[in-house]
Amino acid sequence: MLPPHISHSSRETLERCARAYFLTRMTRAPQMPAMWLVGGSAVHEATEHYDLMSIVGNEDPSRENIGRIWEAYFDTQLSAARAKGVKR
Repeated sequence: MLPPHISHSSRETLERCARAYFLTRMTRAPQMPAMWLVGGSAVHEATEHYDLMSIVGNEDPSRENIGRIWEAYFDTQLSAARAKGVKR
C-alpha cells in the first residue's frame, strides 16, 4: 500500500525499480553507503566546522589547517563506513 503522498524522488524510485522503492521507503532496510559519499560528507562537515569557528573568530584560515580539519572528518566518516561493511 502506497502512502497518501509520495515525493517526486520516491515516485522516480518506484518507477525505476519497485523493489528498490519497497526496500528503501517501505521497509526502511539499512543501506550500504557508497564510498564516494564518505569524502563528500567529510567536505560538508569540515566546511561547516570552519564556518562556525570563523563566526566566533576561533579559526586559523590557513590551507594546512583546513586540510587537517577535513582529514579528521574523513577519518571519522571512513571508520563509520567500514563499520557498516563498506570496502574501498
